[in-house]
Amino acid sequence: MTSAVAWARERTASPEALLALVVDLKYFQKMARFCSRGGDPQAVTDHVRHCLGLSPEMEPDHGRRGPPSGTAGRCGHARA
Repeated sequence: MTSAVAWARERTASPEALLALVVDLKYFQKMARFCSRGGDPQAVTDHVRHCLGLSPEMEPDHGRRGPPSGTAGRCGHARA
């Protein structure tokens, strides 16, 4: 998970956003599609949270306020 985490850390400003982005990346890696917003399987989120060393109370932040116009991917993350 190291290269994906390094890439995600460069593109996020908070641990909550990092968690959301890495969960989405891992879900896409396994399922070849993005999950619907709020549809992240809890087991995947829990596993990624543990691997990132984040608090069990930390929840993913998919940018509820919304990204700048024209920058959102399917799950609300900025495109590279």
